[in-house]
Amino acid sequence: ETGIQSMVSSLDPYTNYYPESRVEDLRYMTTGEYGGIGATIYNINGDLTITDMLPGYPAERGGLKVGDIITHIDGRDIRDLDKDVAMDLLDGSTGSSLSLKLERYGTANPFELEFIREKIEIPAVPYAGVVADSIGYIAFSQFTRGGAGEVRLAYKQLKDSMDIKALVLDLRGNGGGLLQESIALVNLF
Repeated sequence: ETGIQSMVSSLDPYTNYYPESRVEDLRYMTTGEYGGIGATIYNINGDLTITDMLPGYPAERGGLKVGDIITHIDGRDIRDLDKDVAMDLLDGSTGSSLSLKLERYGTANPFELEFIREKIEIPAVPYAGVVADSIGYIAFSQFTRGGAGEVRLAYKQLKDSMDIKALVLDLRGNGGGLLQESIALVNLF
């Protein structure tokens, strides 16, 4: 590992080494896809808490609710684990099982739910619409494969159906991604 890191550091500053343990992170960054249950989770007051769910994915279908607190993942108590490590336990290969022990406000006893991980696809353009008189708005969340194409389709739809005269392309929170997608996006304009 030290040898690989030394070799990579002698290259340009944009070259990164991803060990096998971070392959899912790389897949998500380049494709917007990962194996999971479709839940957004944050550390709130030291508890790993469900804060959002993607519609139609296992988390929503399986009965999770916003505000549920995860105490165990696959039988492992995560309350004393580093929260980043605990969150990594939720992701995994598509088709694999996942067991969560949860606490829910208003429920006296902790309970368990079982899930099968699915391929979760996060759209590069989560929202597009008209925000003011003839001003279109496109939120662009990540430069993943096909992301520039999603922007192009959203722009075409706004231009054709709403007859926009100006456009706001919102890149706030966009963590980057594939260089060729950023080039393709610039070429649209």
